[in-house]
Amino acid sequence: RERERERERERERESGRRVEFLTNTMVNPALRAQSMGRAGSEMTVLGVLKSGSQSLPESFAILKFETTIGRDPASDIKLEWDGISRLHSRIIGSGGDVNVKTPSGAPVPSSFRIEDCGGANGTFLNGVRIKQAILRDGDTIGFGRGRSVEFDDVIPERYLEYVLHFR
Repeated sequence: RERERERERERERESGRRVEFLTNTMVNPALRAQSMGRAGSEMTVLGVLKSGSQSLPESFAILKFETTIGRDPASDIKLEWDGISRLHSRIIGSGGDVNVKTPSGAPVPSSFRIEDCGGANGTFLNGVRIKQAILRDGDTIGFGRGRSVEFDDVIPERYLEYVLHFR
């Protein structure tokens, strides 16, 4: 299994893929190996599956205990579509191993939940509109034209402007 991880890291280095650490710095994912996330695995990231017309990095590293998503320039993950609220959602981390640190030395959360901050278009987890939910590896987080979608209802994928993959 360790060999598989090393091969994946090597492929990432060769392809030149980049990941955005939530400090407004672009970093080559080869540095992922230097900053470990959940209990010995690679750090937690949101991979960008769909970004509307906005150019986003391939992924965002989640290294903080609170990560904001919204239109506000101060948001950790800034989404520019008009249907996104200034503060649209928050990812809240908890737990963490004191031996697992960010490059700056801060502890890294080991579990996460997402909260909708009351935006009219909502936050969707695996296609279902939520107020808050625990995030699990492989979940998709969506933002789109969900004004008419009730909580716990499913949104058609074609209405989502942004889709992020939690891993």
